[in-house]
Amino acid sequence: MNAHKIILAGGTGFIGQLLINHLKHEPIELVVLSRKPSANHDNVRYVIWDGETSGEWISELNGANVLINLAGKSVDCRYTLHNKQLIMDSRIKSTKVLGDAICQAQKPPQLWINSASATIYRHALDRQMDEDTGEIENGRSDHQFSVQVCKTWEQTFWDAQVPATVRKVVLRLAIVLGKEGGVIPVLKRLVLCGLGGTMGRVISL
Repeated sequence: MNAHKIILAGGTGFIGQLLINHLKHEPIELVVLSRKPSANHDNVRYVIWDGETSGEWISELNGANVLINLAGKSVDCRYTLHNKQLIMDSRIKSTKVLGDAICQAQKPPQLWINSASATIYRHALDRQMDEDTGEIENGRSDHQFSVQVCKTWEQTFWDAQVPATVRKVVLRLAIVLGKEGGVIPVLKRLVLCGLGGTMGRVISL
């Protein structure tokens, strides 16, 4: 029986690296689509793509079992007009080109997981927001740009006309915590500078 094949787009980010470390010794073939060349190791193979246009990387999707898309510029930056455009484009263009690539595969992936953000929900202090009962932010807010990114990102994903055999899943992520990356090192620096404090009130469940 052939080993399962997983395609990981955006594997050089924090979450992508965690996935690679978790899967690199599993009996699978892991193909990472990356903008920068990297040395193959363990069961991990790196293939160059630009996240925007078609290329030789498209052939990797043929016969793959799962496609995971985590591509997108980090939001850990100043929200200048330039960076905001990169944040939007890197998510929309990568999602669209992957959808187009799936349509070209004779044997497309059975599952397409596309990263998204929990920022799409309204800012709520009264209750938790989840995929079953969460309320999408529709009014004016101080994070309207982020909400618009989320909506456009997901709409691009759902609009992709892939074969009916391809199951599509949106992964709405919130802030990611980790000892070696994510938001923890940033918060630690703030605390060490004397800027720590209560993050918010606890909501009883």
